[in-house]
Amino acid sequence: MRTSDFIIGLGLVILGFLFLLENFGYIEFDFGEIWPVFVVLAGIGFWLGYLKDRKNFGLVMPATILIAYGILFWYCSMQGWYHMQDLWPVFLLGPGIGFFMMYFLGDREKGLLIPGSILSGLGVLFLFRYSMYLRYWPALLIIFGAVLIFRHILAEKKMKVAKTRASLSKKLFSYLKMVKGNLPDEKLLTAKNSYIEEEKKLLKERQDAIEIEIKVAHRENELANLKGDLGLALSERQKLKFSEIET
Repeated sequence: MRTSDFIIGLGLVILGFLFLLENFGYIEFDFGEIWPVFVVLAGIGFWLGYLKDRKNFGLVMPATILIAYGILFWYCSMQGWYHMQDLWPVFLLGPGIGFFMMYFLGDREKGLLIPGSILSGLGVLFLFRYSMYLRYWPALLIIFGAVLIFRHILAEKKMKVAKTRASLSKKLFSYLKMVKGNLPDEKLLTAKNSYIEEEKKLLKERQDAIEIEIKVAHRENELANLKGDLGLALSERQKLKFSEIET
């Protein structure tokens, strides 16, 4: 039996029971208010399909999206659709979380982390955009961009060091060859001086690479601190939301 047949069959059974109970008066509901429940149930059906066949982890994406959107629609239908003007970033968070779930439950393909991070990050930023601390979020972009730039410079430095090392080895081999060949002292001294100069260049490039690594570590530390501040801001924003709902 195909997984899709299982999901569709389960959904039809649940719908049948609900409408049967409503027809006989055991339950009463306004379809205009509870229809998001069926969206959530469809998402649960996809999750059950994944649990039945864990190799088919592609079902995790529609499952996560339908559950997230269903909860959003359910909340808005009960509390008022004007809340959608603040909660619309959930449309970004749904697939963003879905990509992360596919990564952790699937084959750990790193390509899934890129759209997951972009969608989830934008969703969180827009969802808590009115928090006083979130006005500093562009600093994250600046620091992250600086880290990427320094890493690029560091990679170029390391490549240059590798080329210099290869050139140095070649000249050292040539120097030893000349020594064995009993060349005149003048040429021998020229080859020796050339080797010493290349060795000095290599030492300086190594020092430059170390300085860049220190700068990258410093930038990454600043980025980690800003992420911590962002997490604190999100927590305070969530507490404020809950307090508004309770009042």
